[in-house]
Amino acid sequence: MAMASSTAYHVGALALLCLARLAHSRPTLCAHDDAWVDGGWFLDDCKTLTLSRPVDPADVTDLVQKLRNNAELRTLVAQNVSLGDEGAAALARALPSGYCVLTNLMLGRNGITDVGAAALAEAMPRSELLYLLNLAHNEIGDDGAAAFARALRAGSDVYTLGLSWNRVGDAGAIALAEALAARRSAPSLELLALSGNRIGDAGGRALRDALDVHKTIGGVELTGNRMAPALPDEVNALLEARILARDTRPKAKAPSRDDDDDDERALDAAAAAAASNSLFGA
Repeated sequence: MAMASSTAYHVGALALLCLARLAHSRPTLCAHDDAWVDGGWFLDDCKTLTLSRPVDPADVTDLVQKLRNNAELRTLVAQNVSLGDEGAAALARALPSGYCVLTNLMLGRNGITDVGAAALAEAMPRSELLYLLNLAHNEIGDDGAAAFARALRAGSDVYTLGLSWNRVGDAGAIALAEALAARRSAPSLELLALSGNRIGDAGGRALRDALDVHKTIGGVELTGNRMAPALPDEVNALLEARILARDTRPKAKAPSRDDDDDDERALDAAAAAAASNSLFGA
């Protein structure tokens, strides 16, 4: 792919455009310049797309139109590209529509507030394939956290929700805790990242207590908040004991071929984490 890109650079924009339209020349992992050709997005055969510079609203609109009818792209890494609430809302509209198969959406450092968070949260229950949503280092507060709590109550299948280094306080944490404790809520959630927020003792206790009800979640990250240091330690100890108890149970039989889809989604998530250097932003 590096040789093809270099050749295209030297022969000019026309040759690059032709290469972009040939399915056999499209990479699985696409950088910004691989996919943005002659003023438009070409996503054929891209499994992972990493944006590396700011995009304007018109570019996001074009990307959303492509995503609506794209059955290939699984991971979008769009961190620090000035999406804002408008871009987040546009992407949210693509999630439950057409052939969009995005499973990993990484939107850290984009100035997204409660408005953009609410748009993404509203789309979550209608997007059965969304596996990982990372919104670290944005400007999401209690209202945004409450919107995600409603999405979890509505049966979102998201496995990993990253809200670290935002502005979530006790009210948002309590809303999330109540969602975790609700019957049949967040059945697939395995990791909730809330490090570096503004959560105090009340929110920390609520999340700790919710783990007694929600038995499947394997991780809740709470470091760097405003709660007593003992609370994150208590949460970690509870989760470690839960994992240890699972490890001592009799092993289940090997997964059948019917589990291939879940395996592929897990691999997609690992690829997304590697592409963005840090899943939740330390």
